[in-house]
Amino acid sequence: TNETVHIFVRDGISRVCIEQVTSHQTIRMSCEIGVRDVLWIGNTGRVLMAFCEKQKREELFRRIHEAAPEVDMKLLREKVMEKGFAGRDGEWDRHCACIAAPIFDQNGMLQGCLGISVPDFRLPEDDSDYVRLILEGAKEISLHMDGISRLFNPAHKLYSYISSG
Repeated sequence: TNETVHIFVRDGISRVCIEQVTSHQTIRMSCEIGVRDVLWIGNTGRVLMAFCEKQKREELFRRIHEAAPEVDMKLLREKVMEKGFAGRDGEWDRHCACIAAPIFDQNGMLQGCLGISVPDFRLPEDDSDYVRLILEGAKEISLHMDGISRLFNPAHKLYSYISSG
């Protein structure tokens, strides 16, 4: 895609970029490796919340509500869980779109997420190719970690993104 790809991990109620391959295009999205950002804004943070263990997720929601009571927790809870990935929001930067998917270890535990960040004018209205690519990438990383995830179970509705194309 020639766009920026990142790997994020969760640390408390923050997300931290630990790896990035930056686009070589003149106009591009990027972040600094090691910089902390809040979990509740942006798709990489949403994925890191949505796919952690239920008990941990509830603890995160409680801590986020304490830190930022203005956050709509109901919307936050529903936004990613229904789809299995997060995409196209522009909430962090109105000119940026990000599609993100979870990375799991061999025990099916969330280890991080893979995201692709795109200036909004370059992301096509039908972003299914980007979704498929980010899901394939997250699956590949998970498999290299010997991760087998519920997301990549052939019975999961999102498997059609990976198997098509």
